Amino acid sequence: MLKGWSCLLALALLLCDVQATAKTFSRHELSIWGASGVSTLKYNPKYGKRKTKFGYAFGGGYTFYFHRDWGIHIGAETALYSTAFRSQNLRDAYTRYGFDDLTPGWTGENELIDYHVEVSNYTERQHLYSLNIPLTLEFQMPLADDGSYQFFASLGTKLGMATASTYRVDARLYTWYYDHKSNQEFRPDPTGYGTPYLEDLGCFYNYPYSTEKQRNKFKVAGLITAEAGVKYHFRKNRSAYVSAYLDYGFTNISKESGNRFFEFDSEDVRMISNSILTSQCAGNGGVAANFTKRITPLSFGVKLRIGISKPARVSTNI
Repeated sequence: MLKGWSCLLALALLLCDVQATAKTFSRHELSIWGASGVSTLKYNPKYGKRKTKFGYAFGGGYTFYFHRDWGIHIGAETALYSTAFRSQNLRDAYTRYGFDDLTPGWTGENELIDYHVEVSNYTERQHLYSLNIPLTLEFQMPLADDGSYQFFASLGTKLGMATASTYRVDARLYTWYYDHKSNQEFRPDPTGYGTPYLEDLGCFYNYPYSTEKQRNKFKVAGLITAEAGVKYHFRKNRSAYVSAYLDYGFTNISKESGNRFFEFDSEDVRMISNSILTSQCAGNGGVAANFTKRITPLSFGVKLRIGISKPARVSTNI
């Protein structure tokens, strides 16, 4: 008899324990977020200096919680990466075949010309807009007895696809060329020192140069993403996340074009500038090479996220 009562008591205690561990949590959460901070393209230029700039990100996503403390998150966001490049003095030189129809009698064949470009006060402002797809594993842990505050952290990857990339250039130019056929060097002959001057055949003197927005192309980016902060349940089924985040690109997005840094367009009698992110330069008499071989996106800062969930009564004994 005593043994029977002991079994019933043990069963009751077990049921109570199961009931106590039964918690209410949502398996599904939709969320939107905004982030701001340092957001830039990271590279080491062969010439000049890179300056880090600020950017932002906006997005939305879905989290599936397979446990009270663990979930898998996927989403999509638009992010802006901004960078500036500056160089005080830079020279380039390359060989081309004549200036074609601008010079009577030239056919452009076997008419070798060494073209020289001297650039001062060069500034290039670069922007990359990217569509990022995050996939992360999330962890959360209560910080308050009533569960209103939770610590949360996430770790995973992002796939970044460039949707638009632009750059703008401001500089001053001095250009000349050497004609192998006539064994003669041609330089601009300004009428007054300090006065901007332009001649045909690509001779520029102290010439102010600027562009409207031009386009760049990049490869798909792979990033490691990490986040940590506090989750606050401010209303039933509503949560606010405040966190610090880091996105670090681990793949090279550089897409070489083979273009020169500056080129003279003999047809329109104008200079064409290409972004230092995709062009080559011989520097001060050196061998032509890319300004940089590796470009990766980098961002870190503060993130605010709002989550909307639907609670369901499930057991945490998974």
